[in-house]
Amino acid sequence: MKIIDLSYRLQNGMPFYPGTEAPQFSRPFSLEKHGFAETRLTLLTHVGTHLDCPAHMIPSGATTDTTPLERFFGEGLLLDCQGHVRDGFILESVLSPQMHALLASRFVLFRTGWESFWGKEEYFHGFPVFSPGLAELLVARGVKGVGVDTISIDGDASEGFANHHLLLGAGITVVENLCCLPELQRELSQKDAPLFSFGAFPLKISGGDGSPVRAFALVHE
Repeated sequence: MKIIDLSYRLQNGMPFYPGTEAPQFSRPFSLEKHGFAETRLTLLTHVGTHLDCPAHMIPSGATTDTTPLERFFGEGLLLDCQGHVRDGFILESVLSPQMHALLASRFVLFRTGWESFWGKEEYFHGFPVFSPGLAELLVARGVKGVGVDTISIDGDASEGFANHHLLLGAGITVVENLCCLPELQRELSQKDAPLFSFGAFPLKISGGDGSPVRAFALVHE
């Protein structure tokens, strides 16, 4: 079994969603002065590699502390979206006919290649998002969760956050800012089956609308 880390490092100076607050990390207690180390974290719940719970957009939606842990772990399916993007939308063509049956109760990860812009201004603009048809198909097929290597499943010019409302309204977990999907794809290309196990566990925040996560893939021998 191989474990592939799909998460960005949390640190000062890291990218964060435009218009929100920059995360801050400081060390009020150090080994040198106090004999123990402790770090202060000041950050919003949707920074770095993170997940969205329904409460992020849906009134009375499930939160990080009320959602069962099994909603954050399960079989995964990786889709390479390169070649299936038009006018900024990931098209339904990313799914071959045989893939449709694999969607149910799985985490579907979308590799767009956008992680190559992490740390650059380009990362925040023009990233591909689900087309309305693809978003509706994911809901209809009963996926457990989706993960993307972009900052959001809705475009930077979005006003209604249609994809968030549709997927979160259906109880689908959304994980954003994934990384290392090319490594996962290379590992899977050496296997007979494209499936793996995926996990992204949030902090148990009371009433939490989301949380930074340590997302990972377990690729079995």
